[in-house]
Amino acid sequence: MIEFNQDKYKLYRCLNYFKPERILIVFTVIFFTLLTVSTVSAQANNTPAGIDVEVSFNEIGISEYYAYMQKNISRGDTTWNLTAADYPDVFYCEGSMESLDFVINGPVSTINDSNFVYRTLAYERDGCPFIVWLGNNFTIIDNETKDWYLSELIINKNINDAHLLTVDEPLLLPEGFAITVLEIDVDGGEVWISVSQDGEEKYSSVSGVGEEFIYMEDLNENNNEDNWVLRFNIETVFQGMNSNIVKINGLTMRSTDVVTIETPDKDIFEGYIITEFGTSGLQIKLDTGEKIELIRGGVVNLICKMFRFGLDTDGDVGGILKNTNYWDYAYMQKNIIKGDTIWNLTAADYPDVFYCEGSMESLDFVINGPVSTINDSNFVYRTLAYERDGCPFIVLLGDNYTIVDNETEDWYLSKLIINENINDAHLLTADEPLLLPEGFAITVLEIDVDGGEVWISVSQDGEEKYSSVSGVGEEFIYMEDLNENNNEDNWVLRFNIETVFQGMNSNIVKINGLTMRSTDVVTIETPDKDIFEGYIITEFGTSGLQIKLDTGEKIELIRGGVVNLICKMFRFGLDTDGDVGGILKNTNYWDYAYMQKNIIKGDTIWNLTAADYPDVFYCEGSMESLDFVINGPVSTINDSNFVYRTLAYERDGCPFIVLLGDNYTIVDNETEDWYLSKLIINENINDAHLLTSDKPLLLPEGFTIKVVEIDVDSGEVWISILQDGEVKDSSVRGVGEEFIYMEDLNENNNEDNWVLRFNIETVFQGMNSNIVKINGLTMRSTDVVTIETPDKDIFEGYIITEFGTSGLQIKLDTGEKIELIRGGVVNLICKMFRFGLDADGDVGGILKNTNTQGIWNDVTYSVISNDFKIK
Repeated sequence: MIEFNQDKYKLYRCLNYFKPERILIVFTVIFFTLLTVSTVSAQANNTPAGIDVEVSFNEIGISEYYAYMQKNISRGDTTWNLTAADYPDVFYCEGSMESLDFVINGPVSTINDSNFVYRTLAYERDGCPFIVWLGNNFTIIDNETKDWYLSELIINKNINDAHLLTVDEPLLLPEGFAITVLEIDVDGGEVWISVSQDGEEKYSSVSGVGEEFIYMEDLNENNNEDNWVLRFNIETVFQGMNSNIVKINGLTMRSTDVVTIETPDKDIFEGYIITEFGTSGLQIKLDTGEKIELIRGGVVNLICKMFRFGLDTDGDVGGILKNTNYWDYAYMQKNIIKGDTIWNLTAADYPDVFYCEGSMESLDFVINGPVSTINDSNFVYRTLAYERDGCPFIVLLGDNYTIVDNETEDWYLSKLIINENINDAHLLTADEPLLLPEGFAITVLEIDVDGGEVWISVSQDGEEKYSSVSGVGEEFIYMEDLNENNNEDNWVLRFNIETVFQGMNSNIVKINGLTMRSTDVVTIETPDKDIFEGYIITEFGTSGLQIKLDTGEKIELIRGGVVNLICKMFRFGLDTDGDVGGILKNTNYWDYAYMQKNIIKGDTIWNLTAADYPDVFYCEGSMESLDFVINGPVSTINDSNFVYRTLAYERDGCPFIVLLGDNYTIVDNETEDWYLSKLIINENINDAHLLTSDKPLLLPEGFTIKVVEIDVDSGEVWISILQDGEVKDSSVRGVGEEFIYMEDLNENNNEDNWVLRFNIETVFQGMNSNIVKINGLTMRSTDVVTIETPDKDIFEGYIITEFGTSGLQIKLDTGEKIELIRGGVVNLICKMFRFGLDADGDVGGILKNTNTQGIWNDVTYSVISNDFKIK
């Protein structure tokens, strides 16, 4: 299968024959100076369930909310009978048949051994036995004895998920496995396939088209290799110009790292015992004499981190927390307050602290515990250069850089932003550019199939920077001057010309091994005191860099808080007693999109527009604004002082409006009613899909594009549009025409509103099936948002009206007001605008969330670990 990334925000397009997914990681260098923002307790009516929680604006970003909670816990025994069927937020894994039952003795906040049991039942799927074990899906290899052999399912694709493989180009899989095609017999419809692990062949066999390939091992210690590890279907074979291709589908793989549970088992979880439950289940109980002591105002784990139980300070309100992202220790120590503690951390020993591949970093410091400080003589960060593929690299504060030049005291570093290998390929045609980061593009100007040559141009922001002719088997290299030596001798972009193909309407060149580094060079002029305030960067030996505290500087740790060591890569958290602390690791955090100080002193005016504050209004095309006044002494916003406005605009002949951070097409607004439909796919002519009659393209909302028939000679395609399996439209289109599917989206009894449209670009004749190439796929939702202005029903306490002739506005309804929470967070209209205020009511602002897919409650709260909370 040839797959195309449908993400309208992707940075470059690839037609990839060899991998099912392509992720382009775009690295951006951001240096932060030390920033300390106070964190406080939020205790207010709209704090989740009244729990005593912590809000931390810049420093900590934890997003936990109740998956299930109860009140009045302290008054007596409370019974908790939770099942996956009734509480999917607690048991979130697909197929779960888990349950958790316990009783809390509220007056003493304990769960006793006789009152706690977790159970999970096996089930069957696709002829294979499964069990969900503490939130993870496992296949059951064997449970005929007391021992249970479980293997995690790590790849689970169906017949619609395909890979195209050629000879000697392996498909790399988890756990060091690889599938390699050794030979393809197109005439006989047979394929010789080898399975290897860590470069060593484990198995090979010949399979025919329509057959299933299965690789087996002994996973249950019965001395027979009768447990499948890897299996897939041989769908078809193609004959190419330079190489033959086999198409496989339904790739399924389970781990060879087997979990063995020898029931009864007391070794896996300390204080718990695992036994069988009936004939096809497992259960975990507290061991005899054990009990769980809940923490008032804190969090403990029930069995493991899947079940995190939070209890308020009174012991009265609590429940199972669901964590969408949380801080945890990458490394910690105890007894810090008792004296000096020495921290010698290296990438080799502590990969959670130094998480970047190839890292040769180290961090050494001493904490004077009684005063919670690190002095200038006791702090040094070091990193060493290394070589990879003939290129010098260095990891600097968690990011991988190529070393452009370090022969003088100045170091010129360039971030590696694309790093593909020979298995990562792109198929390019003339005049269809491959878009790259930093405004670069690769454009094929001409392909000479007979001569095996390609004329390629490199441009940036539309301006050609370089062009040349390269032959098949050669490397294309584009260079610039990145180290200020007045010579363009530093590579920026390079790739291999693998082969060329002759197509029906256009020729194709296949390139691989695309590598690119940034032209935005980081220059460090050692010694350098300007990059990090309070720190000095110098050379370390002949091939390293080090960062020290500048003379006279020191780091003052915050008891019950977090500070940055150099930058946000090293964030040090310390408990309220100053006794337990360590380096935290983070996957996400809240930060201010816009803030003000001195709020408490009087009225502060907030006039925010998308043009001036893109971090507040982050949606492309936004013409939004938000205006309000805070009465600081009482921390309120009144009804006369709050208005959100948004204006319509036109793009590609279609009217749009951004409403509260989401882009909508305007289906109709000629009356007082506005019909809005979210744009859910927005591809251009460079975004293409290759479809065959037996391979439908699945779309959101249950829609499918199905090719019924392709007539290559006449250049016509018969296409059907289905929704939930029902044909909605079917028609024939020719090459160069646009296919449009319409429905009635504005309740006018006419199907005159487009839902789906795309172009028929070309058709190809394949060996076993013909192919149609479509592009410019655009789709908007049939789930229409209707706003009947004036509208008071959508947002409680707010009213939506028209603004001018082409806009909408949201105001506080008459008599309503917003009461800000000192030391907490409230929503202004919705979760797009989340206003955080410090404990003094003096510093606050609109928060931005880097995890836009997260689920947030009305208040974001933070728990650092099981041991302490940030206060």
